[in-house]
Amino acid sequence: MLYAGMLCVALLSPAVWSQAQAPPTPSPGPTSAPATSAPATSAPATPAPAADTQLPGAETPTVQTGAKLAAPREVPSKVNTGAGFSIEPFYWRTGGNVQILEGKADNQNDPGNFKYPSPARNGFGMKVNVPLANGTLRVSYFQEKHTSGTNAHQNLNLYGVEFTGPQTINPAGDPVSAYHKLENFKFSYDYLTYFWRRQNSEVRLKTLWEFQRISVTNQLIDFTPTDDTLTTYQPNQALGTHSLNLPSFGLGIEQTVSRHFRWEAKGSGFGLLHGPAIVDAEGEIAYRRGHMEVILGDRYMHFKTSPKGVQFNTATVTGPFLAVRYYFKKQ
Repeated sequence: MLYAGMLCVALLSPAVWSQAQAPPTPSPGPTSAPATSAPATSAPATPAPAADTQLPGAETPTVQTGAKLAAPREVPSKVNTGAGFSIEPFYWRTGGNVQILEGKADNQNDPGNFKYPSPARNGFGMKVNVPLANGTLRVSYFQEKHTSGTNAHQNLNLYGVEFTGPQTINPAGDPVSAYHKLENFKFSYDYLTYFWRRQNSEVRLKTLWEFQRISVTNQLIDFTPTDDTLTTYQPNQALGTHSLNLPSFGLGIEQTVSRHFRWEAKGSGFGLLHGPAIVDAEGEIAYRRGHMEVILGDRYMHFKTSPKGVQFNTATVTGPFLAVRYYFKKQ
């Protein structure tokens, strides 16, 4: 009996083992559906196209943000513009004669007109340049003085003093010593109004807002002969000072040719009807190296003080000038 049971186990064991190791036989029925769903498991790989559709979307905000940004604002160059903080002594080789003219209040019989016989040739001045917002403040002072001699070619009355003209005993007229001193204070704000670039250079247009004071001191001495021999004379001094205080307005144009060269031209003026007036214009070329700049130019200045008094001054002063400008900040 025992042997019969062992024999049955031995016969059944290979059948059970082969059934456990054999793969299940697929059936054509519904049980094959899981096998067909295997390709569906590759669906997560399909997000690749979805990822592609997100790339343009990711770039779009960048494009829109850039479109909303304003274009970069063009600003003027700060290289060699003549606008740095600096001091500038200058020499002006002046020409033109100062004149004394009779005014509306002159009621003397003898005329009150006198033209200085020769111009002052040497004028000296100083200018300080201070950069401000969108412009430069320039403060300058200029002075010329001159003594010359002549003779009274006719009878004159200057500041209440009689100057005797040619007579029989003195055919040349009284000797006259003439001295004058001309001073000019000028405050100018050069406002940068517009600029544009031409190739590698820059051109700047400036409006000028100025205030000027001009004063002239006149000292004339008439030497009246005290005898017929014309060996001794009696001096009689005539003194008069005239001044004007006026605003002036104008335009200036400047070009920076290179890092070292620039040129500038500007003019301004103002006047009152039947009153004082001033016209001021100049042009210059400049060469800069480091802290130093050498400026060569020419200036024209015409003025007239108020003619309402007994006498007044007028003059047209022109001539070349030379300046040396020192910048506190090196270029």
